[in-house]
Amino acid sequence: MLRNLFKTPAQPVPMGLGKRLLIALGFTVWTVAAFLLAQVVVSLPILYADQLGLAVDGINEALLNTIIAGVMYMLTCILAIGLPVLVLRQRTTREELGVQEPLAWRDLLLSPVAYVVYFVCTAIIITVVSVLFTNFDVTQKQDVLFQGLAGQHEYLLAFLTLVIIAPIAEELLLRGYLFGKLLKYIPVWIAVLVVSVIFGVLHWQWNVAVDTFALSIVLCALRLYTGTIWAGVVVHMIKNGLAYYLLFVNPVPITAFFGG
Repeated sequence: MLRNLFKTPAQPVPMGLGKRLLIALGFTVWTVAAFLLAQVVVSLPILYADQLGLAVDGINEALLNTIIAGVMYMLTCILAIGLPVLVLRQRTTREELGVQEPLAWRDLLLSPVAYVVYFVCTAIIITVVSVLFTNFDVTQKQDVLFQGLAGQHEYLLAFLTLVIIAPIAEELLLRGYLFGKLLKYIPVWIAVLVVSVIFGVLHWQWNVAVDTFALSIVLCALRLYTGTIWAGVVVHMIKNGLAYYLLFVNPVPITAFFGG
């Protein structure tokens, strides 16, 4: 039944289990390394701007953060997806990336339903984790790139970065590239768990990691069901869009929740 429901590879790459696991581990480590390396490469010029003679102090902070995020995401995708092609001749297909078809009406219609499923899953998982780990702080505020926005242009830049750029780049990298590669070498459920754990850990906060882990489970399921990343991109945008609204447009409900 699951084979008919989800679009998974018909046959894994024919090789021994040990070699398949090693290759899957390699893709996982490389994807994380590309993400971290891109952050270092982009951050160093900012940290040593004075020594390098870069006049970043005069740049609007929201604009600078948007540029940093955009360059970081672009560099991550270039390193993770492009470098293996140049060095190892390891070609990545559009099907592996989940972009072989354009955004369809099906993706848009599935997205609200998938978001509700994610929301319920998150509530359940957070409840379980809170019971198992009494020191788990579900109310910890997430560190975001933008603070103290002023003026319409800064709100627009924050929206562009958090609601448009981040979901597209993260889906292309994780539910696209990494998930597409892992499906060729390891069982589907292991690939889902690996991608979801990585996605959670890369958000650096335990309460956010639990939330994004649940989100990734749903996004992986959407990728398997539709064969592309687009429904996942839309769900990711909905989630980040609601977070943007509560953080920057109408922070009263979230301030009351955190006791601020």
